Amino acid sequence: MIFKKCSVFRDWFYLQIRYIITNFSLSSLRHRKLLKSFSLLYFTLICVSCAEEQAREIIEQLKVSDAFQNGEKVLASNIVSQIEYIRLETSSDNVIKGYPSAYIVNDKLILLKSYRRISLFNRSTGEFLKDIGNASRDPEGYASSLIPLGLSRDKELVYAKGWRGDLHQYALSNGKLVRKIPKPHANAAAVAFTEDISPVSAYGVLNDDYLAGFISNSTGNEKLRLILYDYEGQVKKLIYNGQSYTNDRSRVVYNSAEGMFYNFNNSLFFKEYFSDTLFQLSLDTLIPRYYFDLGKYSPPYDKRLEALSHSMADYMFVRGMFESDQFVFFRIGFRNRQHMAYYKKNSKKMRVSNIQGLEWSGFENDVDNFVTFFPDKISENNQIVGTLSAEHVYEWFQNNPDKIASLPERLRSFRDIQPEDNPIVMIAKFK
Repeated sequence: MIFKKCSVFRDWFYLQIRYIITNFSLSSLRHRKLLKSFSLLYFTLICVSCAEEQAREIIEQLKVSDAFQNGEKVLASNIVSQIEYIRLETSSDNVIKGYPSAYIVNDKLILLKSYRRISLFNRSTGEFLKDIGNASRDPEGYASSLIPLGLSRDKELVYAKGWRGDLHQYALSNGKLVRKIPKPHANAAAVAFTEDISPVSAYGVLNDDYLAGFISNSTGNEKLRLILYDYEGQVKKLIYNGQSYTNDRSRVVYNSAEGMFYNFNNSLFFKEYFSDTLFQLSLDTLIPRYYFDLGKYSPPYDKRLEALSHSMADYMFVRGMFESDQFVFFRIGFRNRQHMAYYKKNSKKMRVSNIQGLEWSGFENDVDNFVTFFPDKISENNQIVGTLSAEHVYEWFQNNPDKIASLPERLRSFRDIQPEDNPIVMIAKFK
């Protein structure tokens, strides 16, 4: 049990040792001594840390399973003071399907990404302005809008995924393709890795020069975990995967959401489904930041093959993370429901929403006494943003006729919304 608790610390040192092996020539006496010293330090520190585990925490722990047991209605007013609603224009030419995500651009535009469409709307009026790129086999078309990877750091370009493992960048100004970023390829002069690199399944923006890619362990014996590369596809650094599982059925289980990245305070953070640790990632380091204590609901890595099966419903999965100065927000997937949760940094308190009867349990909207708030990101102006499906709004009006009269006029005007209309974007100010 103690050794399991020390796995975060152990894995971090393992990655550093693999980095030495990868990036230095072991024919050098100096580098052999470095490896020997680091290996001895690895063994010593693991022993010490395991012995002192109960007296001192290595990294900050978020007691997710405990907070879940105390789950209740979490009021939006605990977090925000007011909510703005932007109803996006709907016409026969711009219908958004699926579960889109909204990005606020320079406080003037709303960029909406759904699976096969990227659209631009006026932030004040919700007027549809144009589509960005197109999902097609055309030379300038993309395969997927890559919803989790949004804008470039200068807010002038948006990312999409190409058909050959590459990334596309499109200009917001005219919607045209600006650049194709090749898939990462190992350069023998930079890294000692001679095999083909497996496809990247999730991406993060490290800085203006480098991207990070997560490689899913879809076969059970994938050697790489993370890859850092530049915008020409040249690999800067490889981070190896220290875990495996038995795949006796020769199956390939691929889940594009298995690896998660997000940016906060000019830093990049990374987490994967089958790890309880959030890491801060840079060109030189992979540092554990938060440990999500899921208790008995932590998904074991040896069940990775069953990742998409119903047998995993009794395990908790941390998803959709984003962060502000005050809070760390995330979703908990558990028993076919999604629960919104937050961790307040200064008080080190965590709350998990558990509104009975809702498949998606967000924050109870006591600010406007309207539809549940389910945010998914922080805007550039430190506002919390989410999208609200037209179907959800339509159902609320059908099910709550007695509450309509008490709504503010701006919300009563949504009574004519139809289930197939475009979503409403919710933008809230922190208290």
